[in-house]
Amino acid sequence: MTQQEIQEEILKCKQSPYYFSTKYLIVKNHRGKSVPFATPLTEKQFNKMFKKLENNERNIPHRTR
Repeated sequence: MTQQEIQEEILKCKQSPYYFSTKYLIVKNHRGKSVPFATPLTEKQFNKMFKKLENNERNIPHRTR
């Protein structure tokens, strides 16, 4: 990959958590086998849910001991 292609791929991943998750994440199934991440949600639904969770995370005060 060229440097420009890498930058374009990074931008795609930043813009779409769905794209990043379905292209790069590997999870373990109930049998412990590594499998590509999959979701029944559409890209639009997944990204909306992710953005909502991301916004909630920013609003939760972090406590220190």
